[in-house]
Amino acid sequence: LIETAKHKRENELIARREKLILEIEKESRRMEEFTEFAELERMHQYVADVRQLQKRIQESEEAVQFINKEEELFKWELTKYPELDKLKVNIEPYQKFFNFVLKWQRTEKRWMDGGFLDLNGESMEADVDEFSREIFKTLKFFQTKQKKELQEKRKTAKRRSLVEEKPEEESKESPAITMCSAVMGQIKTFK
Repeated sequence: LIETAKHKRENELIARREKLILEIEKESRRMEEFTEFAELERMHQYVADVRQLQKRIQESEEAVQFINKEEELFKWELTKYPELDKLKVNIEPYQKFFNFVLKWQRTEKRWMDGGFLDLNGESMEADVDEFSREIFKTLKFFQTKQKKELQEKRKTAKRRSLVEEKPEEESKESPAITMCSAVMGQIKTFK
């Protein structure tokens, strides 16, 4: 009877691990969609999507803790989920970027549509300078990221080209870089 119960719990744990792996794969695919987001008008939706994915990542982390506790009880080797850690690292720049752009849009709207007497030139100038610095840093981050990805593609392409000849495809700017440039332009125009 005890062996049957133990076997049943082990099978449940295995099923839970497989379900978590599928969930992490789904979250990774969702994360890849962020790289294609390119419409400044939909920033509210992008921020909501990032928050939803962060919540799902948090739930996955809790599931990992539970699974690891169960594995300890069965004296199994603890399962590692490097994809989950990678996901947490990769989502952070998008979360910062989308929230930043939304903050800029709200601030600009408040300045343009709000009361004229509520405006303070010095604080506005400081805020605009801060927005400029932040968008510039973000732009550099995404450009560096794109260069690294391009270098990786070229390395794998060189390995493949030893086997087969294939023309190298042209790289285009990522949507994140395009959005950074657009926001940078908006800030310069506002100045």
